[in-house]
Amino acid sequence: MSRPIYQLQIVRAVAATVVVVFHAQGELVHRGFADPFPSLTIGAFGVDLFFVVSGFIMVVASERLFGRPGAALSFMAKRVVRVAPLYWLFTAAFTGIAIGLGHLPGHPRASATHIVASFLFLPALRPDDGAYFPVYSLGWTLNYEMFFYLCFASVLALARGRAVAALSAGLIGLVLVGRLVALPWPLFYWADPIVLEFVFGLWLGLAHRAGWRMPVRAGTALAVAAVVGAWLYVPFINSAADWRGLAWGLPAATLVAWALGIGEPGTSLPARAATRLGDASFSLYLVHSALFIVVFYALSKVMTPQRLPPVAYMALLVGSSVAAALALYRWLEAPMTRRLQAAVARSTAARPARAVTATRGSRPRAGSGRTG
Repeated sequence: MSRPIYQLQIVRAVAATVVVVFHAQGELVHRGFADPFPSLTIGAFGVDLFFVVSGFIMVVASERLFGRPGAALSFMAKRVVRVAPLYWLFTAAFTGIAIGLGHLPGHPRASATHIVASFLFLPALRPDDGAYFPVYSLGWTLNYEMFFYLCFASVLALARGRAVAALSAGLIGLVLVGRLVALPWPLFYWADPIVLEFVFGLWLGLAHRAGWRMPVRAGTALAVAAVVGAWLYVPFINSAADWRGLAWGLPAATLVAWALGIGEPGTSLPARAATRLGDASFSLYLVHSALFIVVFYALSKVMTPQRLPPVAYMALLVGSSVAAALALYRWLEAPMTRRLQAAVARSTAARPARAVTATRGSRPRAGSGRTG
């Protein structure tokens, strides 16, 4: 991608923020606060926005990789160093807690198999409740992301259009098979219809590169309908979870298409702030759950947290999460990612040179007596 698409950064900011707000309400209930808010389950929709955006970005940002020999390894190396290090830091911290206390925060037992699987982005049963969440539970989305990256890398040898078609067919086929038969581990986890959201993003990326933009007026009407549709699904998110990939995936794709169609957000202070928060959206997504624990225990040192009005405590959780994410992005995520990706780029550039040198060195010299 030659330049950032700032509308997507704002979408990312919104997606991460609504997830934080949703989890903050859960934290209020968990800590025994009175909950004056209506259900904020719609905040979980932020994950679906992230998945659509991820599919889109893979197509647009990987334009130079399609059809190129050796592109898969380079692509995977860059994605791993982009996603894994920060997540591994949080996983390591929670693993330390698990080892020290003998249990994970809020859960009675820890398992070595569960911990290893968490670092490897593999779905594994949490020992106490049988749920497929990693040590740091927010990583369940990254288990899907890493699977998608692997699938995407597998088709990079094809031209862009064929790659998107092949990957879409593969993911749709996996979902359909998973609805018909009991697949073995870990395929049954990745056969969840939520992976269709990556497919929607792939085709949006293909359409965007072809020059298509959603008309603003029609797009605005569709965006409103998408939000209403997503909200209407909320009461069924548990009883009809298998429909999430469509019930929230299609609205998410509509909103992303609308954001791409309305043009760049300008340079106003709110637009700049939202764009910067979009840059830090991955940090915001990862840091907030751990920060909620820190805030509660730090506040407990000076007062009974439940004495605060619930609205004030909610604002404290969300505000401190945003501040921590901006700091984490500036001082750790961004510089760490730049250095690691630069190292990957150097390694990728050196590989062809070594191959040429090895080829030249393997030629028999005149009079050596070698016969090929």
